[in-house]
Amino acid sequence: MVRIESDGTPAGTKVLNDADGSEIVGIENVEFSHRAGAPPLAKLRLWSSARMKGAGEFLVADPNDGGKPKAVASITFADGSKFTPPK
Repeated sequence: MVRIESDGTPAGTKVLNDADGSEIVGIENVEFSHRAGAPPLAKLRLWSSARMKGAGEFLVADPNDGGKPKAVASITFADGSKFTPPK
């Protein structure tokens, strides 16, 4: 469980381990919402690390094909420089 303490400012908002009171590091965003008749909801976005194996793809929506994502082979910038995603 976590405990969120806040004075209403970003710098004054802390997310704590409820068991021992230690601050949880890596929190990027805290979002609160509350609907009538329902308990308050807090959504936390945090940075984490992951180890993965596999090939990645750089995809861009093609406006000429209904916005369908397509793999990018390279990007040419207006100044003539190029970016080629690693394979």
